[in-house]
Amino acid sequence: MKNFLKGFSLCFSLFIFFILGLISTKIYEYLINKDEIVIEQTIEVEKRLNYDSYISTPKFTMTKQLSIKENLNENEKNEIEELFSKVLERVKESNLCEGGSYILQPNIAYQDGMNIPNGYKFDSALRCEFKKEEYQNYKNLLKDIDNILANNEYITINSPALNLSVSKEEISIIKQELYDEIFKKAISIKDKYSNLTNKICEIKSIKHYELAQNQILGADYKYDDTPIEKDSDFKLNATLELTCK
Repeated sequence: MKNFLKGFSLCFSLFIFFILGLISTKIYEYLINKDEIVIEQTIEVEKRLNYDSYISTPKFTMTKQLSIKENLNENEKNEIEELFSKVLERVKESNLCEGGSYILQPNIAYQDGMNIPNGYKFDSALRCEFKKEEYQNYKNLLKDIDNILANNEYITINSPALNLSVSKEEISIIKQELYDEIFKKAISIKDKYSNLTNKICEIKSIKHYELAQNQILGADYKYDDTPIEKDSDFKLNATLELTCK
């Protein structure tokens, strides 16, 4: 019985010491942290975009003659197919564009509950994406297409809009440069507040927020002229949180 009481007393004493130690630790942490300052600040950085690519979507449609033609025989349909095949062959040779499937079908008008043929519809489009240094090749492609379609009675090309674009590789490089700039600014802000508060400030977190960017912009353009580029910036925000003790 005595041994039991001695063991119980020892365990109880150890428990009390543990509780007192825990309380002392919490009191110490409170005394240490009660003068802690938490600072939040927004950092915004930006960099001029380097547009290194162009995007364009040339479209093909029917001529006025085809739009009012009442009927196409097999020879005429074959003629249209051969004509557009020449266009696609030149497109493939350029390695600048993709696409080119087309629709050739009669237009149907509805009048007095009846279907009335009303000419034919031709519809097709390309998607062209190329580097700035390939711009002359693109101009040559469009001129060659014009020559292929010259004097035909079926297909015409609509002058395409040309858009400035930034490649994924360029965006990745710009982002990394902006991340580095944000970190440098965070270090500078940390040092500034260490001096202002006469405390030791540390970076607790940096949260980045990419602002909405339009990576494709329109350009004033005619395909026999040089596109006029428009300036734009890529912006990146971050929320900096500091603790100063």
